[in-house]
Amino acid sequence: MRSEQINIYIIDDDKILSHALKNEINNHFEDQKVNVRTFEAGELCEPFLKIKPDIAIVDYHLNSKFKDAKNGVEIIEMIKKQSPDTEVILFTKDDNLGLAVEAFQNGANEYVVKNDYMFRRLNVAILQCLKYRELKLELKWKKERRVIAMVLIGVLLSVAIACQILAKKL
Repeated sequence: MRSEQINIYIIDDDKILSHALKNEINNHFEDQKVNVRTFEAGELCEPFLKIKPDIAIVDYHLNSKFKDAKNGVEIIEMIKKQSPDTEVILFTKDDNLGLAVEAFQNGANEYVVKNDYMFRRLNVAILQCLKYRELKLELKWKKERRVIAMVLIGVLLSVAIACQILAKKL
């Protein structure tokens, strides 16, 4: 799939679950270069956003350790402001349509409920985010190629017109 390293951040105040997720991701994507970092609150990952992670997996309820911690939707907003190309998965125990809509409106790409199928669903969500990211990069590359082609055509037309003008003067 990809040859460069995939940076994934897990932001969840449950250390045991974060560790289990990290192991699951490393095992599921063992044929790829994956670097997974965990944070117990979104505010703790803020200094690391300059790395521009590929994917952030964000819990909604992040206040078990830090009572004044921001919630997952607020963390999504923070991530998208500092790293707009990071794909975000809201990972929560809440099976709530209103929360899902709010998360998507604030930049989440996926919504995964913590249940018996969460690891399988999370792996699929990560794959979808990676595919979406590849498609965005491919589209950007094609647009850049199109712009370069248009500039070259413009230069060639300018040269042709200049040659015609010079030919008429001679």
